[in-house]
Amino acid sequence: MCRRCWARSAPIGCGPRRPAAATAVTLTHRRIALRPSRRGAAFTLVLLGQWLAAYNYNNNLAYLLAYLLAGVALVATLHAYRNLAGLEICLVPPAPGFAGDRAVWRLELRNPTGLPRRALTVGLGAAPRWPWKWRRAPPGSRP
Repeated sequence: MCRRCWARSAPIGCGPRRPAAATAVTLTHRRIALRPSRRGAAFTLVLLGQWLAAYNYNNNLAYLLAYLLAGVALVATLHAYRNLAGLEICLVPPAPGFAGDRAVWRLELRNPTGLPRRALTVGLGAAPRWPWKWRRAPPGSRP
């Protein structure tokens, strides 16, 4: 027990209360972090090498191609951000069970806006493949 509660002789409810954990998280600009993959890093190195070759040989077409590919990479990053912004990740609690039973937690991606979301993939890094169950819902729908 902390001293503050001991002085008031209140053994229960000691300390500040934490707010309840949120079951839905909306992806905003603070929660989206787009990081380059190995392929993105390799693409950047190839692009840098192409730019150095264009600089060395003073070839305007090589400059054009290098800057065009760099612009496409930047636009693809902006499109990836727009594809994720506004999505809601909802945690659905499992059904009640007994000790030792298997608890299945569901994560749902909700699209509260009417924007179409394309090519979304959910994974857990190097974890083994789980039996993912996908259900495609139209934009703006709620379960």
